[in-house]
Amino acid sequence: MKSQRFDFVADDYHLPAILHAAGKSSITCGLEGISSRLRSYLHKSLDERSIRSSLNILLRAPLRELKIFLIATGLEDESDYEELKELLTFINEAMVSAGRKPRIIFSLTPLVRFPFTPLEFEPAPECSHLKAIIEQVGRLIRCRGFEFRTAAEIPEYAVSQILSRAYRPEIM
Repeated sequence: MKSQRFDFVADDYHLPAILHAAGKSSITCGLEGISSRLRSYLHKSLDERSIRSSLNILLRAPLRELKIFLIATGLEDESDYEELKELLTFINEAMVSAGRKPRIIFSLTPLVRFPFTPLEFEPAPECSHLKAIIEQVGRLIRCRGFEFRTAAEIPEYAVSQILSRAYRPEIM
């Protein structure tokens, strides 16, 4: 019950009520990419209809808090930021429509390209590039009245990326 999938919520609108009856007033959902293009890149099969439908359901539920997890891929561009802005606007409009204002927290973490995954051999972006992306996403989110945090700082990302790609024991 720690986290839910947006598409599951969209398919079962009773889920928030069931979670609330079980004492959950905080729900966490993984959006991952900030745009449909990046969700596709991350192999997150989550369409815009499911996202918006589930957000409408969640924002009408008696929630105290909604946490949304995002992943910074290093591939974000202006079109991705525009799509994120549209989603943030939608969330604000949905809260007004629902007459509720739960605490909404976006948590962003840099993508670590782990071994034995489809992105294993893809080059990892430079830390300065990821930092700029994280700052831009954070500005957009805070500007629209939501909370923003990073799940991992850039130095942690760098160390984890190095360790995950350590092919020789002496590197570890």
